[in-house]
Amino acid sequence: MSLPVSMCSATCQYVDDLGSQIEKLKVAGARVRNEVEVGPGGKQIQIEDPDGNPIELHEAPAGPK
Repeated sequence: MSLPVSMCSATCQYVDDLGSQIEKLKVAGARVRNEVEVGPGGKQIQIEDPDGNPIELHEAPAGPK
């Protein structure tokens, strides 16, 4: 039985600098699925691996200064 795309999950990779990682991946030809989403839990974006599987990149929010 195959699941609808909305029921599939993505692998999540935590990064320190989401902006620079996105740029590096775009230069390497990665497909970006959406714009960066920002919320109280940090920033995130989804890209695709070469087979079209979703990978979520997540940057934690800045800590107190």
